[in-house]
Amino acid sequence: MGLLVVLFLHTVLIFSGIYFIRSSIRQDMDSKLDAYIKSSPLPFHRYLESKRLSNFIYLCCIAGAVEVMAVVMQLSRGESGEIVLLSYLLPFILLVVPFLYVLARLSCNG
Repeated sequence: MGLLVVLFLHTVLIFSGIYFIRSSIRQDMDSKLDAYIKSSPLPFHRYLESKRLSNFIYLCCIAGAVEVMAVVMQLSRGESGEIVLLSYLLPFILLVVPFLYVLARLSCNG
């Protein structure tokens, strides 16, 4: 079941994830925050890295909510009373988390 959720997350987040986070830097520029960003002692590469990190955390929260709902769905449908957390967490950590970091990194480069 965990691998099925991972495949779902990859399919959905490749399209919708980039839509959720693609305009975060553009919104800062449109809301006239660029003057404050440029005048602050924070270098621009650190600003970009903080945007990458915030996008990554945002996507991880979305993916974590889907993982929790998969466990709830398994219990509510009565498929199995036994929940093996490792079958949910291992594919999530090995496949989804690196994918989300790459997605967050690509969104700040564009």
